[in-house]
Amino acid sequence: MQYYAPSFWHFRFILLSCLTILQKKGKKHTQNTQMLRVFSLLIFTFSVVLMEAQVFKGAEAHERLKGSEILRVNQVTGKVQYALLSETVQVKEESVISYFEGVFKLKAPYALKLLKREPDEIGFEHLRYQQTYNHIPILGGILIAHIKDGRLHSFNGEIFDIVNAQATPTLNERECLKNAMDSVGAKLYMWQVPEEEAIIKDIKQDENASWFPKGEILFCPKNLDFNHPEFYLTFKFTIHASMPRTGENIYISTQ
Repeated sequence: MQYYAPSFWHFRFILLSCLTILQKKGKKHTQNTQMLRVFSLLIFTFSVVLMEAQVFKGAEAHERLKGSEILRVNQVTGKVQYALLSETVQVKEESVISYFEGVFKLKAPYALKLLKREPDEIGFEHLRYQQTYNHIPILGGILIAHIKDGRLHSFNGEIFDIVNAQATPTLNERECLKNAMDSVGAKLYMWQVPEEEAIIKDIKQDENASWFPKGEILFCPKNLDFNHPEFYLTFKFTIHASMPRTGENIYISTQ
């Protein structure tokens, strides 16, 4: 972890972007760079999935969560990661949030926000919910409800606790962006190149489109360590550089 000043820390993971894919593939160095970026993305993806978990079935599952036939519990957080519910559990779609609030004991300032719904080819509908704290998203705090024939069939995801976190940033977005750019250290950024700005406007068919990064505020675990989560208020920036050509998600603490 790098420190630029005592008042904040930063960390990042590599975003596999179209910019990386479009690099010339003739040079061995470029190919190695692409492989490292793919590997870094996979490390982040599996850091959430591969938390230590314990699986219960039948009566043991039902004892821990009424009506569950199979239950997977995160041994770090003690919270349910996955549950297959018996047909005796009749939770309708409109009651899913209330059901989750009971299972995970969620009270204000925690909340769940529906992000999207996706039907599949075998009759399920998958509802993805984002966990928030004081209306701010929690990175990795996602629950997916699997609806079949109008009832909650199963669900999976992660829910986290925010302990002693400040919900008011001490560094503003502009200051955090400067720190993020300092950490990237590129010679030239995409939004500084008129031709690249013209391309993104054309792609999005939007005259206001730009590569210039806009900060997204969220709670993020320090060092992206979901196994020992200590959440901090951060700004997330997606920064596209032209020299060298990279795309990265950067998380900067606001404290």
